[in-house]
Amino acid sequence: MIRTKSYGTTLVEIVIAIAIGLAAIVPISTMFSQSNRQVTKSQNFSFAAALGRRISQHTSQMPFSEIANVPLPGAAIGGTKTDRYFGALLNPGTDKSQIKYLDETDMPGLCSFLKKYNFKYSVSVSSVTFASDDTVKSVAIYIMWKEGAKDFIYQTHVFISS
Repeated sequence: MIRTKSYGTTLVEIVIAIAIGLAAIVPISTMFSQSNRQVTKSQNFSFAAALGRRISQHTSQMPFSEIANVPLPGAAIGGTKTDRYFGALLNPGTDKSQIKYLDETDMPGLCSFLKKYNFKYSVSVSSVTFASDDTVKSVAIYIMWKEGAKDFIYQTHVFISS
């Protein structure tokens, strides 16, 4: 008996090929999704660390007597021009006459980033007295933000002597 060659593909071969393709594509797509989340977390954490550093530098340059000994309530970063303690969107210039409060029209990309992740900060200040003239203020800085349904927080401290 002579067999003839079949040049077509069967349904079984097609199903097996699709299964092999899916077995390769699903882990790769999951890997890209997870790496995207990690990049977002890293970006937001780096931003929070830089913001905490900026607040600590600002606090270190303030006159010791102006650093309030009370916790400040959480405040949204950006969008407010009355933040005496810290203005994330403040361009101080070289003297007080050059202070400019930046807003969404000046920095739309940064403002949309701050709104997207709902960045907020809070500062808590307490004094420690070692002797009658030796006082240190402990400034705790908290940066909070949201990623999806999760809340994240970055905390740093700065100690300022009198």
